[in-house]
Amino acid sequence: MHRAILNTLTTIKHILLFLVAVFTGHMHFAQPDKVVISFSDDIAENKPIHESRVPVLRRSPDRTFILPVSLILYGFSSTGNKNENWGSMDIALKNHVQRNNPAFHTRVDDHLQYAPVVLVYLLNATGVKGKHDLRDRTMICLLSGAFTFTFVKTIKSVMKEERPDTQAPTSFPSGHTALAFSSAYFLHQEYKQQSPWYGVAGYTMAAGTGMLRILNNRHWLKDVVAGAGFGILSGQLAYLLYPKIKQWLFGEKKQQGMAMAISY
Repeated sequence: MHRAILNTLTTIKHILLFLVAVFTGHMHFAQPDKVVISFSDDIAENKPIHESRVPVLRRSPDRTFILPVSLILYGFSSTGNKNENWGSMDIALKNHVQRNNPAFHTRVDDHLQYAPVVLVYLLNATGVKGKHDLRDRTMICLLSGAFTFTFVKTIKSVMKEERPDTQAPTSFPSGHTALAFSSAYFLHQEYKQQSPWYGVAGYTMAAGTGMLRILNNRHWLKDVVAGAGFGILSGQLAYLLYPKIKQWLFGEKKQQGMAMAISY
């Protein structure tokens, strides 16, 4: 009995170490890019200040796409190659999990994937204000979820990868993990100005979701890694595109002379 518990804890430790590495990498890459200030031609031509446009603040090209794209590429590189190179990690981890935790099963992951989003609205309800108001926050959340759903469903239907438990050909990528990481990204963006620990909490819950999907024998390691990539990418696209969508839907114009910056 004690040996089984020890083996379970060892397995959890190995999976968590990997997923925490993913989280740490994202927090590093997600630091704001340098801001470039460019002045209008009117100012350069020595026109009076009141006749000139306000200086434009722009961010340098975003580097945070490097991490999600890398995670996605890792997942694809392992697909269909379970007996060699990268894919051998999937087989080794599956065998380790099944050998040491054959009876493990939980439904916690079905609910944990939504926890970061729920936390955003609970914080707001208790008076802790986030980055956006209720309307914009909800629209961004829905947009991120739409990207996640589209990515996951489309790729599952194309790849038809068998699950570790052989129950269905819908293994790659992990939808639970993708939604959990898009939710964590959402929480991090809305409350990173309040405290970085909100982001830590969100990504910890997302990593836990991915870990439980592996322990439940529902996904390979590559499914979880790619799912994390698609989740983060979905969140980034939502924050990138929402200002344009907001202007189109609600007719709200950006402030004169100020470029809409992407915050990461």
